[in-house]
Amino acid sequence: MAEALVQALGPWTRRGFLLRGAAAVAAGGALAQTACSPKVSMPANLPHLGADFPVMHKLVETLLPIAAPSPLQPVADVPVLENLDAIFATIPSDIRGDLGKGLALFNYAAIVLGFNMRPFTALKHDAAVDYARRWEYGNEVQRSLMHALKQMVFLAYWQEPSTWPAIGYDGPVTAVHNIPSLGTAPLPESL
Repeated sequence: MAEALVQALGPWTRRGFLLRGAAAVAAGGALAQTACSPKVSMPANLPHLGADFPVMHKLVETLLPIAAPSPLQPVADVPVLENLDAIFATIPSDIRGDLGKGLALFNYAAIVLGFNMRPFTALKHDAAVDYARRWEYGNEVQRSLMHALKQMVFLAYWQEPSTWPAIGYDGPVTAVHNIPSLGTAPLPESL
């Protein structure tokens, strides 16, 4: 059997060696990525989050750790992930592709850059908070990505009217005072 394998491989040229090596590295990387990814069941009602669901779910848990005696609405009672899915639906496909790459980088960089030996999605809460804070104050790419992710998560939470009473916000001033909406009004001609 071993002789048949050696004969099937034939003589190893430099090019053949590099091609087989690249294929082995790619296969190993795919296996490592699969092995490092914790299994999270993706809800069927969130089609736009897709493969980024585990990272966004962990980000929501990390950025919004609302404990029980808090006056804030618990995250479990607010459709944060559904709102994030709606936000993702509005992102143009080219930007969405870049965002997906950024989320993968954020997730798997925790293995090496975070010295955690596991992706962000598998970190315990304190380690995940620490890792997210390091990205907030990291290089320009890290800060930019973390800023965008935080904005999306916080928007998905605070857009729900049930979250407003805890901070004393009673809704848009136009609704409170029955001011009719002007729609998209033109700017004044002279300033």
